[in-house]
Amino acid sequence: MKNRINNIWDKLSGKFSFKKKNSILQGTLDKKLVFNLSKSYIPSPKQLKKIPQFLSVKEKRIIQTLVTVIFLCFCFWGVNFYFTHIKIVPKIAGNYTEGVVGSPQYINPLFSLDNDVDSDLVKLIFSGLLKYNSETKELDPDLCKSYEISEDQKTYTFYLRDNLFWHDGESLTVDDIIFTIELAKLEKVKSQIGEIFRGVIIEKINDSTIKFTLNEPFAPFLSMIDFGILPKHIWEDVNLNNINLAEYNLKPIGSGPYKIKTRTIDTAGNIKSYVLTINDKYYKNTPFVETLTFNFYSGYNEAVEALKTRSIEGLSFIPLAMEEELAEREHLQYFPLVMPQYMGIFFNQEKQEFLKDKNIREALTIAIPKQELVNNVLNSKANIIEGPIIKENWIINSTSTEFNINKSKELIEKSKFEKGEDDEFYKKEVTVDDEKQEKELSISITAVNSLKNSKILEQIKEYWKQIGVKTEINLVEVSEIKNHIEERNYEALLYGEITGLDPDPYPFWHSLQNQKLGLNLAGFSNKEVDELLEEARATNDEEIRKEKYQKFQEIIQEEKPAIFLYQPIYNYTIDKNIKGVKISTIINPSDRFANINKWYIKTKKEFNWK
Repeated sequence: MKNRINNIWDKLSGKFSFKKKNSILQGTLDKKLVFNLSKSYIPSPKQLKKIPQFLSVKEKRIIQTLVTVIFLCFCFWGVNFYFTHIKIVPKIAGNYTEGVVGSPQYINPLFSLDNDVDSDLVKLIFSGLLKYNSETKELDPDLCKSYEISEDQKTYTFYLRDNLFWHDGESLTVDDIIFTIELAKLEKVKSQIGEIFRGVIIEKINDSTIKFTLNEPFAPFLSMIDFGILPKHIWEDVNLNNINLAEYNLKPIGSGPYKIKTRTIDTAGNIKSYVLTINDKYYKNTPFVETLTFNFYSGYNEAVEALKTRSIEGLSFIPLAMEEELAEREHLQYFPLVMPQYMGIFFNQEKQEFLKDKNIREALTIAIPKQELVNNVLNSKANIIEGPIIKENWIINSTSTEFNINKSKELIEKSKFEKGEDDEFYKKEVTVDDEKQEKELSISITAVNSLKNSKILEQIKEYWKQIGVKTEINLVEVSEIKNHIEERNYEALLYGEITGLDPDPYPFWHSLQNQKLGLNLAGFSNKEVDELLEEARATNDEEIRKEKYQKFQEIIQEEKPAIFLYQPIYNYTIDKNIKGVKISTIINPSDRFANINKWYIKTKKEFNWK
């Protein structure tokens, strides 16, 4: 082999003449390089560099093509690997600014129920045993990691999470929960939360376990204990006689996902804004939005203008009349929110004698085309309802109210009312102070003074005019409506009732609630209904409760103590820069923040090897 290579090399050397000594020397070196092949047949790097000198043009092109293909394959694989293993994930950064109409008064869970502004801030700053999840529409454990309900449904035991801390670094224990409840129960504190625990035995098992024992089963109990817990070490030294004036009502210390960073006060002492920042001691998933700013406005005109100019990025509520102003703002996104609330007209039969007649109540009911009312006045932003239970999957075999003007007139005439050819309204001969006189069929409706209510009542007035019923509209200010309700100073009342997470209608329809402070707005009294409502709230068996409530609904539909109109839909408006927002059904307006830990503004790339 070596001899053959020498012969070839000699021929090549003889055939070509090299003019330069360095060329001859290079050829000799190349020859030696080839001969000095490793015995393992693995060429050295120097030998590999010489390979192109022994390849034809065709062979070189083939190799170049192969190398190019291999390179492109590696590039494609690399790009594919990158994009299949890189994720765009939310990043902790950014600020969200929301406009709120009103001003904070008590950022304290004991007093916040009557003020939506306070409730919004309490939702973010404080934590409770349980927390509403706006995606699942259920209650999730919050401060507690789990809970148990005894077989007799009277005892509830809660087990707290480990490593719970207040914003100031102090540990949160069962003592704080007991302190909050006992404080709420005090007469001088006047907190609605205290009423939940009347007759409830509270027992501390240890620092992380608490037990509640009820006198009897009470199904809505869980839905009532999602209120925020106060820090004992802060509030135990506060003078209870001046608890409403305590500085911690506006400088709260909580355990929620956000804590107070700064606040801005104008020269008149009014709070203009709060800035909240992430609570680094929070026990659950840390929110991605680093800071939240709340700007407070005296009216909706100012707040909507701020939303137009992007001075704020969201507005908690927008009046129906102002929604058109924002319709063409492409940077905004809208979330239609449904609450367990219904609007209805409640008849006070003790105030208006005509309303004791079931025929008249039914005539008034079927004279209102609900869908037309919602379409014309509310721009279709409401769900038609037929009864006092509106929770999904709890309305069974509900029949739609028939709209029938002719039948309305027949029912009125059946009750001995007459209307001559020239008469606009029906009349009936009645005896007053032993004297007979004709009295028009008329009814007065009371409602809170607002543009929406005014439009609704004007429309209803027109509907009832078509069946010969005269309607008087009585609009009162928000500050006055409570007194009208307590005194039952109305013939009919257009009002909204919020039923809560649990559909328990007891507070609104049991005869015991037909008192000054009760919410039985129709003054309805029915022994069978009372029994059904008592039995339904005394069990956690959902099927039994549904059965009881079905019978209750049938009686209400038959007796017609009220006209059930619609369930309102509220548009929550927020900038499209805020992502991860998923809201549909809420219990209270503040529940729009229930899953705020999933909201985000900024993103980052994260490599995933899986």
